[in-house]
Amino acid sequence: MTPSHANRAAVALALGGALWSVAALVGGADGGDHFYLAESIWLPAQLALLLGTVELWRARLHGMSRAGTAGSAIATVGRVAFVLAEVLALTTGEIQESVLPAAIALTALGMIIAGVAVLRARKLETWRRWVVLGAGAYPLLFMIPFAAILGEPPAASLIGWGAALVVVGVAARESDSSTLANAAARP
Repeated sequence: MTPSHANRAAVALALGGALWSVAALVGGADGGDHFYLAESIWLPAQLALLLGTVELWRARLHGMSRAGTAGSAIATVGRVAFVLAEVLALTTGEIQESVLPAAIALTALGMIIAGVAVLRARKLETWRRWVVLGAGAYPLLFMIPFAAILGEPPAASLIGWGAALVVVGVAARESDSSTLANAAARP
């Protein structure tokens, strides 16, 4: 049996979210030792999150909704921007302040749009229906306001978004298990 899109999304999002949180803990100023260590963790985190976002899109938890497809596409563009920012950071030795806000905004907006479509599609049950929307809203509530006040979001809010993405992965995995159980129950 081949792993489903939801299962691949689950693994990639959980791994990417965990690596995201570790990279946020490591931190580091431009060009310093901790900077390169953090960036060497950020890049695989972003690649995993890009893969997870694409696989979540392909799993079509948003059903046949055009808005869900558009939201997934916007979030994917945001994730590509994150990967670009990390590659540039590793090559220049500087955090890409010009790319990261757009990456955050696109990813958040896309996840919010897709999250509303997931809610409306009713393919997920209980708390799982809300996690894509919640992960999309997270940066707007807990990262961007701090960045506006402090100049950058604190590590705790970055770690929180990583944790939210892990939860999206868990929900995707649970959706795959539910789908398989429902299919097995049918005659």
